[in-house]
Amino acid sequence: MRRIVLLLATLVTGAVVSVTGLISFVGLLAPHIARLLTRSSRFSTTILSGLAGGALLLCADILARSVGSSEVPVSIVTSLLGAPFLFRLMCRREAAP
Repeated sequence: MRRIVLLLATLVTGAVVSVTGLISFVGLLAPHIARLLTRSSRFSTTILSGLAGGALLLCADILARSVGSSEVPVSIVTSLLGAPFLFRLMCRREAAP
């Protein structure tokens, strides 16, 4: 059952990202960053998730505008930042709470 739920969640997440674009990748990263910073799942983590998402997108936009002679799409920068982070989270071997 756990594998089926994980597979379905992965497929739904992939579908949502493919429809909305890679900027929504920030919405997947921000809660994990906030939870790593606070080490809890309280209401303050929700507020920090919003702030982390905004800061992450702002940094990605600044980096996208300053790299190279032409502007790079911000979705490329967010995917380059987010993919290794999520890969690290997936490979981590901790028991789920």
